[in-house]
Amino acid sequence: MSQILSVRDLSFSYLANSRVFFNGLSFDLYPQTITAVIGQNGTGKSTLARLLVDNTTIPYQGTVLLNAAPLSSYHQRQLSQERIVLSQKMHENLFLDLSLEENWKLWTWRFPLIQERYEDFINSFPVVFQKKWASFKHSLLRSLSGGEQQLFAAQMLKKSTASLWLLDEYTSQLDVHHTDYITQTLFDKKTLGHRAIFMISHDIDLALRYCDQMIILHYENPPLVLTDLSGYHAKDVKEMML
Repeated sequence: MSQILSVRDLSFSYLANSRVFFNGLSFDLYPQTITAVIGQNGTGKSTLARLLVDNTTIPYQGTVLLNAAPLSSYHQRQLSQERIVLSQKMHENLFLDLSLEENWKLWTWRFPLIQERYEDFINSFPVVFQKKWASFKHSLLRSLSGGEQQLFAAQMLKKSTASLWLLDEYTSQLDVHHTDYITQTLFDKKTLGHRAIFMISHDIDLALRYCDQMIILHYENPPLVLTDLSGYHAKDVKEMML
């Protein structure tokens, strides 16, 4: 099975002779797999995600291939169709000053294979939200709560045709009920299809429950890549993070 993402000998530093992140990190993401990045604050989790989103503006050493092609070889529109980011910062996911329907129309422009109308899209939501969001069709997205915006973004992500999903603390504004709903929806291997998920999370238990592999980042020591999580418990991971 071909890799969706292949990273080899990745290292990065903000300035010459400054601290080096990742220390030659190598890993692969395959279709229908979920990978978690775990580490204490300041170990470079968000920096690693940025490199995988757009490594044309951030100097680094190593190789990053997306569907066997260098990430830097993609035009911006091509890249936006091949990989997608669900961030904890809503303004990076959605157009808050546009209506819900306008956001959906822009999404279908980005992913032309999506043929659903807004009404069909809303019908895929949990029943409790359908009536409200149907009535808010022409309302600005910022009129929804932060949690509702996050859920709306996650539902749109599910409809995308991108092969790589990058999730950065994607449940930061959700309660436990909606966190469980979104996680079970996005991580359903039956519907994941050809996609791979790469997520940044502080929730070790969630990562162990759903993920196929885990990358543990450290301040100074080289990263650990666990390709088989069977038998590991949260306390084991916490010890490896030290």
